[in-house]
Amino acid sequence: MITVWASQTARREEDWRFSRKFCFFVISEKRRHIMYRTNLNYAQLQSHLKLLTSQGLLSMEMEKYVTTEKGFRYIELFLELHNILRDEAL
Repeated sequence: MITVWASQTARREEDWRFSRKFCFFVISEKRRHIMYRTNLNYAQLQSHLKLLTSQGLLSMEMEKYVTTEKGFRYIELFLELHNILRDEAL
């Protein structure tokens, strides 16, 4: 039982870090710039970009990654949730 809880907590923390980094993808950027801004190594960045594009949150236009409408909605909801949790902590 404790192992399941620990793995769920670790997964939530990973999702939280991922969502925070996704906010850096808001503007159109090349892969190298994204890597520097998010402090990810190349393999981590490739994994994230593959996931984000497969989910329709990012698209590739003229060799730059661009946030889609769905991606902007994700960011809005993430920030709304973050504000709710922050307000409850105060």
